[in-house]
Amino acid sequence: MSSTSSPGIQLLAALQELEQQANLATLSTSLLRQCLAVARQAKQASQACDQFTALALIRLESLALQSQQTLRRLIITQLLCQRMSVNDSVAQSLLCATLCHSVIQDNQKYQLLLRWLKQCNQPLWYSGALMLHNLLPHAGKQGFYRALHRLSTTQRLLVFATLLADKMLEKHFDEAIQAVAQKLPPTFLPLMDGLYPFPGGIPPGSHIELADQRLAMVLSVSDAGVIVRGVPDSDNDLGQSVEWISYDNVNAIHPRLCFPNVSVFESCWNSDWQQACEVSPTLSAQSKSTYPISQPPAKLIVIQDLLGHPEADLDNLARHIADEGFLARQLSEDASRRTRLKLRMSEVKHALLFQGLERTRHLLIQQALISRLNQHFFPLQESLLQFTQLVVRIMEALAHQHASLDSDEAMTLGYFACAGLFTHPAVKIMVKLPKPATPAYALSGLIPQSADMQIHALKLAEGWHQQHKLLQALKYHADMPHDMPVGIRASACLLGLSLMIARHIWFAETLDDNCPYHLAAINLLDINTAQCQMVKWQAIEQSHCYCPLSG
Repeated sequence: MSSTSSPGIQLLAALQELEQQANLATLSTSLLRQCLAVARQAKQASQACDQFTALALIRLESLALQSQQTLRRLIITQLLCQRMSVNDSVAQSLLCATLCHSVIQDNQKYQLLLRWLKQCNQPLWYSGALMLHNLLPHAGKQGFYRALHRLSTTQRLLVFATLLADKMLEKHFDEAIQAVAQKLPPTFLPLMDGLYPFPGGIPPGSHIELADQRLAMVLSVSDAGVIVRGVPDSDNDLGQSVEWISYDNVNAIHPRLCFPNVSVFESCWNSDWQQACEVSPTLSAQSKSTYPISQPPAKLIVIQDLLGHPEADLDNLARHIADEGFLARQLSEDASRRTRLKLRMSEVKHALLFQGLERTRHLLIQQALISRLNQHFFPLQESLLQFTQLVVRIMEALAHQHASLDSDEAMTLGYFACAGLFTHPAVKIMVKLPKPATPAYALSGLIPQSADMQIHALKLAEGWHQQHKLLQALKYHADMPHDMPVGIRASACLLGLSLMIARHIWFAETLDDNCPYHLAAINLLDINTAQCQMVKWQAIEQSHCYCPLSG
């Protein structure tokens, strides 16, 4: 296969190679590598979202029916991952689970595959493949739809993608969604909503009849209409011209078009189509923009500079914050929460005056950071967010017990300390929280065999231009207090002690009061056992945390 081949052609070649390996009398572990190769090709091909989506709605003469079904399942799974802002590593595991379920029909081979996935430590891929294998054969039978209530978010995505892709064999896309949706639990609604406005009711690849009875294929979709190309060799030919048509001028949807091969199919998206897109902006499969985690938002840097000015212009500052809707909302909500009578502060300037410049500075950093860290979904996201909030609330409560510590600085430290939980690749594909390792006061102990959690936190804090004191606290928090630099002992011990208390609450671990680190930390912070107990209950109440799924 030529290296200059299109992503679509490369995807079909990789898929055919996978099917050949699956049909061998004896499976090889190379099948797992080929699944990953197909998943990577699918992601690359999906960058051209119109052509990629259209592949699921047309028929290729060069592709067997079973291969076409596998391709359709793969495309719908990737499309849903894009629309639901699923993390790339998570999406790859889900695509691989879909592929395994589609290409391996023999039960003995499938059981062998599941054993390999367990040995290779692929929990998300394994759980998806196992669920599809056990559940989908019973689709439509009694009890099937009740079983769907127990599925996780990623499992729901896989089931919906498979059911929808299979229904598309006999119905058009919009009709297939309606047919599948009738009996699905309400928990599936976000997945259905995610398919609008893109690809929408008339996706790319649809074979349509226009109001004047001409036939066309949809190339791209926009808010108010579609870009179409005339169907070749039809009685009512458009002469292969490309034009924009409003939805009102779509008269009917016809059965799927058939193409001899991918090259002929892809040639429909040529320079004429590109010119039409420039005139009529089209929709994309990406549900929202992705921003780099390694650096703060540019607007936040501007606001931070204004906050640090000796004579800050409050009106100008309030305008800048108001322009960033998310940050403005968080500032107002936090100010409302802190008022004694819980009065709602809708005006940014009022919230700014109530909070003060220093607290505002920290709050904006904290909220911008947590927003950037949670742009893309992964299975443990909600649990880890809950744990982070617990750590932060413990640090806030402990800081209030020590006169020399600033609670806002402590909370910012807590958010950066937990950042590795959202950036470490190993965490993305976990489906259960593992039991943490020792020592309990170190970031390295949160996720076993992920000792670089502290490195992730440090690099992120450096990229976000945090103060040297915070960086030092992250670096030395796991040292014995007497070995820490004098200037950061209190904040470093605060982090280590907070991790111990958070793990005691979250994982039901025994809090070792006689641990040398614990004794030295509470002595340095001048906190007694009764105060620690009060901090624990206060943090639980304020963080509203609930029990995680731990393995």
